[in-house]
Amino acid sequence: ALSIWKRLSEIMNYGGSALNWKKNLTGRIATAGADNDHVYVGSTNGHFYCLNRRNGNRVWTFNCMSPVQVAPSINKNKVFVMSGGFPSNLATLHGFDAMTGNSLFNHMIPGDPTATPLYVKNTVIAGTATGSGNLIAVNAKTGKIIWRRRSFFPRAYARDKKHVYVISRRFTNGSNDIKYLESVVCINPKTGKAKWSFNAVRGSLNPDHNPSNIRLSVNKNKVYAVFENSLVIINKENGSLIKKYNFPAPVVFVYNKNNIVYVGMNDKINAFDPVEGKVLFTFNSNGVVAYPVVKNNILHFGTSDRFVYALDAKTGKYFFLFV
Repeated sequence: ALSIWKRLSEIMNYGGSALNWKKNLTGRIATAGADNDHVYVGSTNGHFYCLNRRNGNRVWTFNCMSPVQVAPSINKNKVFVMSGGFPSNLATLHGFDAMTGNSLFNHMIPGDPTATPLYVKNTVIAGTATGSGNLIAVNAKTGKIIWRRRSFFPRAYARDKKHVYVISRRFTNGSNDIKYLESVVCINPKTGKAKWSFNAVRGSLNPDHNPSNIRLSVNKNKVYAVFENSLVIINKENGSLIKKYNFPAPVVFVYNKNNIVYVGMNDKINAFDPVEGKVLFTFNSNGVVAYPVVKNNILHFGTSDRFVYALDAKTGKYFFLFV
């Protein structure tokens, strides 16, 4: 799974390719996340591990009973992660004490996990892109569900300090096949009510969902979303369209940092200037690109052929390759 590379650069030296430590665990490692003290690792055999960030020693382990293939969300002393999905078609949202591994809550949702759970205003947001298509909000202190949107089919989500932004898919019957409408919806995390909705794309049903594809990114006043071959820029305040750009191939992720928007098209990553509407640089890799992150003006990203790259975030100059 591509999500093995998410935040992997957080357990590396950002300025170099030195390996700090290596840990062998049971099951195929599918995802990882880190805070200042720990690294949290999910595996396909259902085990969720907490490791010491400095030496790799195991701190605690929890058996989620189903594959953990989506990266965790970490907030101070709590960790939230989703397990399940294909082939069981049943996901579970878990909450853990980060220090002890004690279970704080768990909620089952039919379907495949959408993506990494979101934490905003003491509320945890998570959902399933298939099955029931539910989006739920859980109080992080009490573990109780605050609200639920049924048949919402969230395909991706992102957040800022006030709102959650979700790509939702609605299904309609066409003359010969099933059609869908995908929209970007701005939601109040406390109430679940929509502030605005932007209808983005209609098409024939594509049942595939990859939680590794980051299709939404937000900054101070814009929402960036990718649909098929397009990058859509939306006004964050009122949901109006600012600009739409088309690319020659399907766009699988979007990530913005320091006024540069990074868009991925399978085996290449493009640094895009949304103001000028031009590509600043393109980097071709040998595998499918996933999970870009910029730190100290260095762009890190992983690929499906098990490499981690480091480039100058502004120029695309190659720094190092970690195998």
